[in-house]
Amino acid sequence: MTQRVLLIGDCSDVCFAPLLTWLHEHSELHQVSTSAAAAEFCRSGRPPQWIGWAQARRGEFNSAEIERLHQTMPLVRMFTALGSWCEGELRTGSPWPGVPRLYWYDVAGWLERQWSHSLFAPRTVTVAERALLETRAGLSKFSGHIVIESPNHAGFASLQTILESQGGTCHWAHRRIPIESPDLLLWDCPRWPGAEALKSIRQRFALLADSPDPRWGALIGWPRWDEYQAAEQAGAAFVIAKPFSLDHLVSAVGDAIAARDAAA
Repeated sequence: MTQRVLLIGDCSDVCFAPLLTWLHEHSELHQVSTSAAAAEFCRSGRPPQWIGWAQARRGEFNSAEIERLHQTMPLVRMFTALGSWCEGELRTGSPWPGVPRLYWYDVAGWLERQWSHSLFAPRTVTVAERALLETRAGLSKFSGHIVIESPNHAGFASLQTILESQGGTCHWAHRRIPIESPDLLLWDCPRWPGAEALKSIRQRFALLADSPDPRWGALIGWPRWDEYQAAEQAGAAFVIAKPFSLDHLVSAVGDAIAARDAAA
């Protein structure tokens, strides 16, 4: 069933472009600029199943607006897409009860998981109840050899614990790798290092995979839109921002390995 999504706010910021593209492809998307226009939209026709708040900058919306719209549509599910100028908002901002707040690069993956597992919880659900619901949905399982380029062993070990619990076998790129052709290479990048470093990691992965076109993914700390785009244009099968959710990482890795197997 196609989900009806109403997106509120100014989506002209470039960081929202990939989210808009994804929503147009995967949902029946409607857009309005203000919460008042959203309330009028909900009263005038078929109500949406989801309402998203596109917040390009801090302070664009407030909890009173959400409460008023919630009174108009008490059963609608809500989320917030935070733009690049809202970096740090999840740590320092005031939370909106019952409204998950996600950075722009996490929204599509989060919605896809909500829809595929039918994780429909009322807005009054607590954080603990929501976490329990998502845990019960389970994580994807996969198999394959994954080489991880991480600046230190602690970073590698944390990713190894996650991915091997789902069926993968992980190797640290700074030690001898006992396989000739890994199924996936993963770049663990705490902060964006610049274009030259991206070029170098691409060349290193080609050597590690013994292939001019290796399949690889990137984990990048707090990426801006241009950094996110640069990694994709360099050939990354996926780009995930840090901090990340476990199910987002696991599903991306599983999908990348499955795509490699299908192409083989």
